[in-house]
Amino acid sequence: MPGCKHCGKEIGTETVCPFCGAAQSEKPQGVATMPAQPPVYSPPPRTAPADVQYTPDQGGFVAKGLGFVIMGLLIVLMLGIGAAGRMFFSPINARNIAMQLFSMLPFAAGFILTCRAAGPDFSLAGLASLGGCVFAVTHSIVLAIIACIVAGAFSGLLIAVLRAPAVITSLMLIPLYVGICLLVTQGMPEPLESSVPPWVLLLVVGLVVFGLGVLYNALTPIGLPAAQRKWTKSLAAFLAYPVAGAMAGVSSILIMYRIQAFAPSFGGWSLVPTLVFIWAVVYSSRALDNRIAPVLYGALGLWLWTALGNALSILSFSPYAQYIVQTIITLPMVIVAVLANPKALREL
Repeated sequence: MPGCKHCGKEIGTETVCPFCGAAQSEKPQGVATMPAQPPVYSPPPRTAPADVQYTPDQGGFVAKGLGFVIMGLLIVLMLGIGAAGRMFFSPINARNIAMQLFSMLPFAAGFILTCRAAGPDFSLAGLASLGGCVFAVTHSIVLAIIACIVAGAFSGLLIAVLRAPAVITSLMLIPLYVGICLLVTQGMPEPLESSVPPWVLLLVVGLVVFGLGVLYNALTPIGLPAAQRKWTKSLAAFLAYPVAGAMAGVSSILIMYRIQAFAPSFGGWSLVPTLVFIWAVVYSSRALDNRIAPVLYGALGLWLWTALGNALSILSFSPYAQYIVQTIITLPMVIVAVLANPKALREL
């Protein structure tokens, strides 16, 4: 006898179970299960590759040590060239090198601040002429420095705020500043008389202003490692340019006191190779990417550049021959800077 599909009791041909009341056409109650399906592979979401961030702890010998080796070799080369001249190691010549160095230290420190801000400001080479020109005409140190601050702020607006290409923008401003100087002075030198001994002024003012540049890099966000700095429209990045302009103005006045005259031919394009070398020195090692080392190490590069120029002058090298030698020593340092800090080219 057929039984109930639900309770199992015999019910014969009944369509409804007299015991449980279940209709025999219904399916047994239970949980319906689906056959297991194989897992479907879902690829991970695609994201744009992040920019490689470099920190002082990354990189090997090329990124951190090769620049120091090149610097050491260049110093040995400079000393060897100097040894060929009898006067190079004399106390009088050492004093001359020191005076040149102290007069240029604020200029170099200001340029390094712009390198660590939003991009190097090569127009500072033009401010070396503009500041001296304003001082020669007005005989006012304050007005000369104010003029350089305004010019530096203009560069900061273009480079740090509007994000214009640093190299193209700053090089474009050099003939503007040099042209103003030549227009005002008609290219004629202006004598300067001072009762203050030049070496005292250069030593005290040059070192003090240079120290202020070290402090600006140490106490503001531009001193942070590159991976932690935020360039775009940063107040500290913008202010670095008028500060650098003021330092260039101080250097232009110190140079006038050193040579006892304003020379319109000084500054401008003739200082651009110096700035290129300093830029390469600062970026030659990632170990320099911190709050203290860049400005101090840049001063070492300035000393090397100044001493080499002095040694070549003693050996009666013409200015054109000096340009060739300076280019030869600049090229390896630039190559090392590019290898050690590939991202440095993006800031140009």
